[in-house]
Amino acid sequence: MRLYFTGAQAYQAAQPQPEAALGGYPSSSLVPNDALEAVFGSVSPYARQNLQQQVRCLALLNETPAPVGQLRLTLEEHPELAALLGADGQALLELEVGLALPNVDVNGNPYFEQIPEGSAAPYYASFGADVQLATPLQPGHYVAVWLRLKPTRRPAPTGSSHLPVPLSPSPDYFPHLLRFNWS
Repeated sequence: MRLYFTGAQAYQAAQPQPEAALGGYPSSSLVPNDALEAVFGSVSPYARQNLQQQVRCLALLNETPAPVGQLRLTLEEHPELAALLGADGQALLELEVGLALPNVDVNGNPYFEQIPEGSAAPYYASFGADVQLATPLQPGHYVAVWLRLKPTRRPAPTGSSHLPVPLSPSPDYFPHLLRFNWS
């Protein structure tokens, strides 16, 4: 099982830019392992104030020789990062996941729903902290892994009329692990 960026101009063409991973064709560019926060850009004070989301689409490819049943993605709080939550216990950024099966083009190549910009949401993915694929994922087949990063409303510092500097989705503000489980 491997994760690839989407947004390639053609099926399995190179596309290593996280901000262009908005659906469409799966690329040949792997998502770096253990660097989920690198999929998103920084979150500006404006985006935080207006709760502007960032959405990305990754392609999960079943590279095993057998069908994968009961594919499940769950978000879990990172035990070492729990102390980095705000005083109210709420993270500065909230992550949700969704799964969607691909369509097939006239050449038999898979492609996913494509959103026009990184703040839009797909029609065919339901987001949550725990999602499961209803059908087995066959060898050599893809499923879309949609990720939605949303700022939580944070008040401006006392005595200030502006918000703090932009947040980067680093582990300091991104206290979750994304787990893939299957049978």
